[in-house]
Amino acid sequence: MTSTHVVAASADTVFVWLYSPASGTGNANAVGGSKLAQAEATFRIDAAAATLSPRGGEGTSNPITAIAAAPHMLLIGRSSGEVYCYTLPDLVSAGKHTLCCQPQALALNCNSTRMSVIDLHGVLSFYDFHVPPQQPGAQGGGVPTSGEHLAVERKDVWDMLWSEDSPDLFAMMEKGRMYIFRGLDPEEPVQSTARLCCFRDLEVTAVMLDDIMKAGTEPENHQVLQFETRSLRDTRQLLNTVSIADTMQFIEQNPHPRLWRALAEHALKARNYDTAEKSFVRCADYQGIQVVKQLRRMDTPLKQDAETALYLKQFDEAESLYRRMDRPDLAIDMRMRLGDWFAAEKLLKVSGSSNDTLMVTIWNKIGHHHADRHKWHKAAAYYAQAKNSDALADALYRLEDFEGLEQLTAALPEGSPLLLQMGEQFQSVGLCQQAAAAYIKGGEVKRAVDCCVLLSQWDQAVALAQEYSIPQIQTLLFKYAAMLLEQQRTMEAVQLYRKAHFHKEAAQLLLQLAKSEAASHAAPLRIKKLYLLAALEVDQLKARMLNIGEQPGTGSPGKAGGAATGTAAAAHTLAGGKSMQQFFQKFMGLVELEAAGGAGSGAGVSAWHGAQGYHFWLLAHRQLYAGNTDAAMRTALHLRKYCPTPLAVSYDDVLDPQDVYSLLGLTAFYNGFFGQCSKAFARLESLTNIDEAKRESFADLAMSIFVKDPPNDPKTLYETREQGSIKLASLGMSSKPQASKREVCVASGKVIKDMSTAVCCKTCKQYTSYAERQDKDICALCHTQLPLGSSTSLMMSLSYLDADMEE
Repeated sequence: MTSTHVVAASADTVFVWLYSPASGTGNANAVGGSKLAQAEATFRIDAAAATLSPRGGEGTSNPITAIAAAPHMLLIGRSSGEVYCYTLPDLVSAGKHTLCCQPQALALNCNSTRMSVIDLHGVLSFYDFHVPPQQPGAQGGGVPTSGEHLAVERKDVWDMLWSEDSPDLFAMMEKGRMYIFRGLDPEEPVQSTARLCCFRDLEVTAVMLDDIMKAGTEPENHQVLQFETRSLRDTRQLLNTVSIADTMQFIEQNPHPRLWRALAEHALKARNYDTAEKSFVRCADYQGIQVVKQLRRMDTPLKQDAETALYLKQFDEAESLYRRMDRPDLAIDMRMRLGDWFAAEKLLKVSGSSNDTLMVTIWNKIGHHHADRHKWHKAAAYYAQAKNSDALADALYRLEDFEGLEQLTAALPEGSPLLLQMGEQFQSVGLCQQAAAAYIKGGEVKRAVDCCVLLSQWDQAVALAQEYSIPQIQTLLFKYAAMLLEQQRTMEAVQLYRKAHFHKEAAQLLLQLAKSEAASHAAPLRIKKLYLLAALEVDQLKARMLNIGEQPGTGSPGKAGGAATGTAAAAHTLAGGKSMQQFFQKFMGLVELEAAGGAGSGAGVSAWHGAQGYHFWLLAHRQLYAGNTDAAMRTALHLRKYCPTPLAVSYDDVLDPQDVYSLLGLTAFYNGFFGQCSKAFARLESLTNIDEAKRESFADLAMSIFVKDPPNDPKTLYETREQGSIKLASLGMSSKPQASKREVCVASGKVIKDMSTAVCCKTCKQYTSYAERQDKDICALCHTQLPLGSSTSLMMSLSYLDADMEE
């Protein structure tokens, strides 16, 4: 590998890659023309001339064993001892040379006049090239046309490295020793088994490769070794023992830029600026010459020593000298130029300087230092001290500290461009409220609304659109809902309407879905939940229309058929000072709401009505499967349809009449109430939506039952007795006053005789007996929290339950 080319070879193919193009164009006669000098090339070594060919080949009996490259020359050694020579970058063949051995490793010195060869047996030898003089105007270095294989040999050599700045210096590894040669004269050996890495400025750098491989990703400094040549060691010794003039005489006899630089550095420390300047001139160090001129202009020796230490990279000594001069500003400036921001911060604090601008700069730089190493906690702390809002926002975002980002949003002034960036950060993680606040504070209300829509927070989107008069949001909402409905994603459309507080549309969709699920004979529990959700949406709409705020722990007003409650609330609002027009608008809104509550059907079915029907249907089945046939029959009686009385509410407009009376007949049969069973069969036989075969099967089954057991009840049930009294009272044939309305316990299905022993749910307005709560403070119908009852009421309810069991 050279400064411009990478060369690789297999047994018969050579690949050349120009990874760093040099100035100038290639030779027109080169392989592939001028394009070769700009890209890469592959050629077969056995070709008559170097021509481009596909990678790989048919093999060769004279394979390539070694390669070497210099800035303007490429050498390819083969097993026969032949070494082919090509120019770079043109890859023009320049002849070949024949060695006396099979080369295993080749290397060129810095001026390409001598080649080292290590053969298959570890013998090191040298080959001298005879380079003709270069023609004026020719590009590149001279290419050798002939040469001589020297008789000098060294055995047991396993590594060799030429110096990069002296053609006569090289280092080699022989067994367990390292030798440095000047020409062909070796210096004293050094015990080492390290791999040679670099030879420059009279210093050899070697690495303990085996130890580094064992250390893995955490190598240590002592695994990299530095070896000095004898001339450099002698120069250092002379500088410490003899005069500068004697040392200069020695260097003139053994000239090298590294030796002159060592003399110049020693002369700087001794303040011998004339000698230092001459030495810098001899080693062509222009920067050193300028340093000498700067030191001569300084007025105090202490300052000269400090600048000398700074030039020699003795930074701690330079800082100490600056502090002795009482110039902490120079020490801080030095640390800042070095990028040692931690030391600069410490110096600034110790100096007691009030330069806030400089401290902010240092804090920002330390924050950048930690950010480059992904230490975001430390970076955020320094950015906060520097009040760098942009960098702090990025650090907090990477830390996922969104509470800190929200606090930063509140601290920024309105209209700051950073607010929009922070809004995008909040939006990327789904924090809609924070993103909208940032956009609004940044003056981009439209982007805040778009963010709410994108994150499906339609309630916030609608609220912002109403507050800032953006009319397009409702149109977009309904279009999106229509798209969801077309894709049969009804529940997602319901959720969309709920988030946007469009309770009426949500309730209508839920009622339609409940009816479609009932028609497809889906699970009754799912149908009950759909009716219940629709009812809750209707209640929320009523509360919003009447401006009734919900208190914690209570539900929205809105039992099915509860228009009277809403009217009373509206009247109360009117009494509070509202105008008649507002009262009329709210009253008409309630009327429209009640009309919409039936989901468009003529039967006038309310959502609470459907939820109650499926609740009692499920309750009757649970009681039947639990073996409690009496409770199951009593619950099933609430599903019958004889007449629209308060205790015989009809649910066959929600449930299938065939299912209702089949359940009633089954529970009455197992409970021994054959009178009720007979009435259920009579109702089944009178259904008009069944075929004759099923009607006859009902009649045959009834005949087989009532032949053995007459259609009589063992006792009169409270439910049927209450119903009969109301019928007689309506005909004027009863001497007793009409019975008052009785509520049904939604937990057991039993009639509540004493209302003081029951608790009313604040959401569904249904009652639950204290004795049926079973240590659960939730409503069995809507599953909301029930108010706590007293122990006295609980004991009173137990006595009435005993009376019910006797009946």
